[in-house]
Amino acid sequence: MNWGANRVNHANDLQASFNAALAAAEVQRAAREPDITAGTPGFYLEIDVNAANPAIVANLEARQGKSQIELLTVRPSQADPTKITATVFVPDTKSDHYSKRIDDFADPEKDNYTYEKDNDGEFRLDANGDRIQKSRRPKNNALIASVEAARLGQVRSIFTDAPATYPDPDTEMWWEVWLRNERQAVFTHAADAVGMTSRESVITFAERDVLLSRGTARQLARIVANTDAIAELRLAKDTPSPFVLMDGSEQHEWADDFLARVTPPVDDAPAVCILDSGTTHRHPLIRPALNVADQQQWQFDPSVEDISANGWGGHGTQMSGMALYGDLTDHIYGQGHLELTHRLESVKILPDFGANDPELYGHITASAVSLPEIQAPLRNRAFCLAVTSSDTYLTGRPSSWSARLDELAYGEGETQRFIAVSAGNIHSAYP
Repeated sequence: MNWGANRVNHANDLQASFNAALAAAEVQRAAREPDITAGTPGFYLEIDVNAANPAIVANLEARQGKSQIELLTVRPSQADPTKITATVFVPDTKSDHYSKRIDDFADPEKDNYTYEKDNDGEFRLDANGDRIQKSRRPKNNALIASVEAARLGQVRSIFTDAPATYPDPDTEMWWEVWLRNERQAVFTHAADAVGMTSRESVITFAERDVLLSRGTARQLARIVANTDAIAELRLAKDTPSPFVLMDGSEQHEWADDFLARVTPPVDDAPAVCILDSGTTHRHPLIRPALNVADQQQWQFDPSVEDISANGWGGHGTQMSGMALYGDLTDHIYGQGHLELTHRLESVKILPDFGANDPELYGHITASAVSLPEIQAPLRNRAFCLAVTSSDTYLTGRPSSWSARLDELAYGEGETQRFIAVSAGNIHSAYP
């Protein structure tokens, strides 16, 4: 942006845009609902920035003092690919923040100058003894020259999923609500007031808390107009995190609902045999597909069960669940019926405490494979060996264990077996 007449035109256009946004914010402020209003009084502001200078959006924030302007979202402009759109929350006490900066930008008296220096770092002087001007820029040039327009923010302003997925105003949805720091109580109060349903489980990050809430875009619009709580909105994804964070009684309710829609496998259904730490038969999601007779162990006493601190089983039970259902998320969120077409078998090859002798790995695996074949010789099955060795994982060389697995899979060409073997674990440097 040149600092001459162009900047005056730009400043005037920009000031008009911000004034219109502030006028709309004043109308919204007058219409606030006392039963909903909470948090710092303010408004959301949507600002278009030239896409050629995306880093400048960081300068839209004003972090000084107790009452702060906070940058919430940045996304490509829907209307113009040469622009990006940022949304900020502006406290009422800082409503003139941008207007002041536009005025300073337009005022030549506040221009910033730089001057020429010689090799010794001294200012060069002209014939009149004045410093020789090197450059001249308007105050706040980097920010204001890049800003294109502003308008009052709406629910769509903080919606960061694909624009085409934004629902109709009165369609009830589960929303993933990203809250500004320490605003959970503000949102919960407002959500209750407008009739939304929220999950108690919350995922906490450094500056955001994330929870699930069910309601309409119209209800969210009332929250946005009356509070400072929401930083970002997305449609709730079908991920298992909400279930993991639920308390036990709530998990049971979801599990019971799902199990009512499950048809167990028939007796002669093929099986997936898990060679691991055992499987917890009493787990409600495991029980429909695992007969007690199909739980066995290699020379351990006293239990064939999968023992863990939480009482519901450990790695073996988890692998059994994966083998039986795959990703449970769609099944539990959905309302459809599920007919199980295969069953489970479990052979416990890991002790509850301590470890097996590495020299016996091949022998233990072969013995474990034979147990379900003796128990149900006519059943078709696939084996899943979901345990690994930490002794030779870096060498890539064959071992007696791998040789025994090859032999079991080939079965001398007559009794061939399908054995899915874990390739190993990825150990992270981070906890």
